[in-house]
Amino acid sequence: KKNTFLPVLAAVAGAVLLVCLLFVGAVFLMKVIKPGESAEEFRADNFVGMNYDEVISNPDYLRRYEFLDSITQFDDSEAGTIIDQDVAPEHLVKVKCRIKLTVSKGPNMIQVPAVSEGEDRTTVYNRLNNAGFTIKEVRQSSDTVKEECVIRIDPAFPESCKKGTTIYMYVSNGPQPVE
Repeated sequence: KKNTFLPVLAAVAGAVLLVCLLFVGAVFLMKVIKPGESAEEFRADNFVGMNYDEVISNPDYLRRYEFLDSITQFDDSEAGTIIDQDVAPEHLVKVKCRIKLTVSKGPNMIQVPAVSEGEDRTTVYNRLNNAGFTIKEVRQSSDTVKEECVIRIDPAFPESCKKGTTIYMYVSNGPQPVE
């Protein structure tokens, strides 16, 4: 009589191993593929507002996308924040889809031009305006700065501010009248 114990044990072990491999494969695909998607296609993620370094170092994103060289530009967002992507979020794409991200360099900072006490208000106004600042004129009396000349500006050189920042330009009305 032939011993059938070992062949039966080997067949059972092989079947258990096959079931385990199928289970591990299914779990892997469930982690990589979002619900409602196939292995071939999935809906693109929305990266806008996310940190660029965190996105390109995320293993899940690296399995799904091929990130192309990014574009950087000045923006009011914090430096390193993704502000645009060339594949629309929720667009149906395939695994290893190529995607280009636009990343903020942060606000475009401009150095406030140097202004000397006593400069003509129109000259200073034009210099600040041409640099990209908004100017708010504040009138003050001054015994030392002649009328229609600048006493000071705030913020002042050498500070750097975002383009469009309001600069307060203090202009002399001349000496305060004596009563």
